[in-house]
Amino acid sequence: MAKQVKYTASRSIDKDSSPIHMAGTQYTMTITPAAIDRTSSATRIDVESLRGDVFSTYRNIKQSWSVQLTPVTGSTASQMREFLDSVLDGSTFELDLDDGDGFIEVYMTDKSYTEKRTVRRGDGGSGDYFTFGFKCRER
Repeated sequence: MAKQVKYTASRSIDKDSSPIHMAGTQYTMTITPAAIDRTSSATRIDVESLRGDVFSTYRNIKQSWSVQLTPVTGSTASQMREFLDSVLDGSTFELDLDDGDGFIEVYMTDKSYTEKRTVRRGDGGSGDYFTFGFKCRER
């Protein structure tokens, strides 16, 4: 099922898109994940009394997602590079997981993303498939 991201283009600007993309402009892009794995983590402080009782204080709970996208080709791969390169520095972007919560503000947790290329022989590389993956966390 398709999901949406909103980001501000800043790097690897896709010059082949129609209309032509420009740096500093916010774009909305549809992505099609093959898998979205969610992780929840809490900032928690446990204190043990002399009697052995444990008291926990929760500060906050954060959600993280590991996203693997379905294979794409050509201009879609260029747009995906533009999106991922633009948010790679920790810039926030918005992600709609189509779960009824609307867009949430997230940032990439890793300083990298994955791009796998499947080569199709005989077409000069124009029909190669690219699979992207990234990890993000709510702000």
